[in-house]
Amino acid sequence: PVPDLTGYITEGQVVLSPESHGRGLYPPIDVLSSLSRLMRKGAGPGRTRDDHLDVAAQVIA
Repeated sequence: PVPDLTGYITEGQVVLSPESHGRGLYPPIDVLSSLSRLMRKGAGPGRTRDDHLDVAAQVIA
C-alpha cells in the first residue's frame, strides 16, 4: 500500500480509471478526478488558449 502522506509531497494526484483501461486507453488517467497544483502556472499566454482556465473550471464544476 502507498502511504497517505505521499499526496502531500507530490505536485498533484493522478487518478487511474479502470473504465478507460477497459476501453483500451493508455494511460488510463481520469483527467477530471486528477488534481494538479501546477495547472495555473502552466496555463496562460504562449502556452494555452486565453480561455483555458475558464473552460477547465466549467468542466470541473
